[in-house]
Amino acid sequence: SGYPDRTRRIIINGDYDGNAENLEVCHLEVNANLDFDQGTKNSLVLHGDLDISGDLVIGDQESLVMFDSQAEIFGEITKIERSTFRNDKHDLTYWSSSVNAVAIDQVFAGVNPNRIYYFDQSQTQSTDPNDTDYWNSWIVGSGSMTPALGYVAEGVTGTTGVHEIHFTGTPNNGDIAVQVNHWNDGNSDNDWNLLGNPYPSAIDIEKFFDANIGLLEPVIYLWTHSTPLSDGGDYAFDDYATYNYTGGTGIGSGVGDGPIPDKNIGSAQGFFIRSLASGNAVFTNAMRLVGENDQFFKGEKNKDNLQAKEEKKRLWLNLTNDQGGFNQLLIGFMEQAGPDFDPGYDARRFEGGNPISFYSRLGEEKLVIQARESFSRDISIPLGFNTYVAPRTFSVEIAKIEGILRNEKIYLRDKKLGVLHDLSDGPYEFKVDSKGDQPDRFQLEFQEEAVLATEQIIEENHWVV
Repeated sequence: SGYPDRTRRIIINGDYDGNAENLEVCHLEVNANLDFDQGTKNSLVLHGDLDISGDLVIGDQESLVMFDSQAEIFGEITKIERSTFRNDKHDLTYWSSSVNAVAIDQVFAGVNPNRIYYFDQSQTQSTDPNDTDYWNSWIVGSGSMTPALGYVAEGVTGTTGVHEIHFTGTPNNGDIAVQVNHWNDGNSDNDWNLLGNPYPSAIDIEKFFDANIGLLEPVIYLWTHSTPLSDGGDYAFDDYATYNYTGGTGIGSGVGDGPIPDKNIGSAQGFFIRSLASGNAVFTNAMRLVGENDQFFKGEKNKDNLQAKEEKKRLWLNLTNDQGGFNQLLIGFMEQAGPDFDPGYDARRFEGGNPISFYSRLGEEKLVIQARESFSRDISIPLGFNTYVAPRTFSVEIAKIEGILRNEKIYLRDKKLGVLHDLSDGPYEFKVDSKGDQPDRFQLEFQEEAVLATEQIIEENHWVV
């Protein structure tokens, strides 16, 4: 009698669905059908053991959250997962299994078995795609999926749209370790590892960063697809969204800027991360989240669950062109960062298949996320871009702004044309006639005095000419 709570053992002897709210119990015994595939963000939360002799189904955005790493688990669950919309039959999705030892051919039934991969950087040190052994790191998957390892797969052969898969097996729980490789040769471009969330619930990726400090660079790269125009355009591309302690950058959705990742990484989400040493990366139950399992890079674009958070001093800039091209960068100001490269706060640009690339510079590093020391109007930040498409008309604009930066002037200096534009008043447009990289084209500035100085320079130059 009474309502379920974290102190009770609950026995399900009849059909029950989880469409009303979270179900939180101590021990759970399922002898009939417990259906948490209701299109909600509800969670089944357990503080003890799980005994399944019937059916337990967890939907794409629903979660099974277990807090006892020593809990006894009997029986199997089915965790449903859905990809983002796939525009092309060869589009790939990055996955990770939320159950133990599930067969690859069972999860990816109907998928060409030669188009299912995992990534093993230990197979090659090469970073040159023209080398014969460069592609040795991509290995065709077979047998069972390894918990916390990332996998890449096409959809069912010949299909587009959303790819739905089912993970059926014993749910992963407790501490899960996965080996990461580091060559220690001074080249960070061959220290990539493809990992993934191993639980049937979302995780807080910042807690994963914290638990693996010194082993992994605290920044993840999430592969995703943009939506192409029906009549062509520049945004029929793949690219990586990025997240670290400073924040996240998104990619274009085909109708403007796409959603920006947060620290809540959904179930079954695979991601790239750089290693700083060889060893075992660890996931724990302490990283798991109740709800929050609707991160868009694996499931549908759905961000209405975001909680109001303490605002940081952050600025997102978009680079777009007149054919739908899109790229985004993030600048943040915080006490934890400084003027030099700060692992976990600065993030290098990781190139996907995007025909345009927008980045800030720190020395020779090209960054998608740059964190600087506490805000000062004296700070200026070099910006550059690369384009594989031309001629085009490009535009730089403020996508989002937080904290005290809302009250500041944001200026973009075009060093090539001698123009200083106030982005607070609107986008800056410029034309590009040829393909190529322009690493020194722009500078981001915050001083109103700079406007007067530049206007004087332009006026003087015009007078001389």
